[in-house]
Amino acid sequence: MNILIIDNGSHSLTPLLDTLKAHAVSIATLSDFDFSAPSTALTDLIIVPGASQYAIVDNPVRFAKEIHFVQQTTTPLLGICFGAELLAHAYGSPIHILSDKVSGVREVDVLLPHHHLFAGKVQLQVHESHRYSIKSTQPPLKTLAVSDTGVEIFEHTSKRQLGMQFHPESLAHTADGGWLLSRAVHYLTGR
Repeated sequence: MNILIIDNGSHSLTPLLDTLKAHAVSIATLSDFDFSAPSTALTDLIIVPGASQYAIVDNPVRFAKEIHFVQQTTTPLLGICFGAELLAHAYGSPIHILSDKVSGVREVDVLLPHHHLFAGKVQLQVHESHRYSIKSTQPPLKTLAVSDTGVEIFEHTSKRQLGMQFHPESLAHTADGGWLLSRAVHYLTGR
């Protein structure tokens, strides 16, 4: 499977690459990626991981090309942390700054355990590291899992797009992140 990671300054690329080592992965930096004419014909999945020096909520003009790309692409897309915020913002879901940074392993409540992504699990342990929260999703997005800080996992209802507000690649072997990341890749690509 061919996976393209659009790196926006992520500090978690090494664990993400380790988790995806069974796949052919290429990396494009956010600043170098041509969002106006993306070459994704041979790409099975695009991942936009966490970290950016700018918050999406305060910089919609700075991220206008990325927002347009998210709305227009037909390639399956997984947004992680900042990538999830970008995905949520692109479809009108509100993002808020938290009073304190959320960091560490936290429990996430699954709203739809029968969903293919969760294999019946009703709760997950994931690694969080963010300052922003997705309070709710607006159509065409659908909330799949939540925590005490907001929406943690959501999907687009008619496109293969999924957002995870946490870092599934971090602590992949001790929490549910690696298992969930693997399931997300297969769910989004149909493989």
